[in-house]
Amino acid sequence: MRNHLDLSGRHPYCHTCRRGFLNNNSFKTHLILSDYHHYCDDCDKEFQSASALKIHYEQSARHHRDYEESDRERRAEGWEDELARQQQEEENREDPVGLEKVEEQAPMSRVEVGIAILNLKKRLQCQPIPKATVKQTCPVCLCPSSKMSVTKCGHVFCSS
Repeated sequence: MRNHLDLSGRHPYCHTCRRGFLNNNSFKTHLILSDYHHYCDDCDKEFQSASALKIHYEQSARHHRDYEESDRERRAEGWEDELARQQQEEENREDPVGLEKVEEQAPMSRVEVGIAILNLKKRLQCQPIPKATVKQTCPVCLCPSSKMSVTKCGHVFCSS
């Protein structure tokens, strides 16, 4: 039976998992429950990453409380995947390491690069971390107060 489902062109097939399914219902259940798919059942859309699906849930018009069936998405198709890709690039971008006396004509050996990185690390560790005091102000009266109260939901107010 498994072989028939996988090879038959009449049954839904998941190209990612290379599996065939008995019907559309079982295929949709697979998309929803599988860790390899990022699928929104309400919109019947699959996304390239978990980040894109999260962005879709947070920002798509369909998933807001005041959504009505006549509402349409104003953004282009695939905007969630593009935004997730951009965010991932920004989060994973590495700043260039500044090394001392780097000359294009004289390439550094692996040992010299290692020494330069260790020296840079030592310089960065020796710099003292500035200690700053934070003054809490009341969001209602905007005055700093020494006696603050916290509500159960986490809001901070002055006691007076």
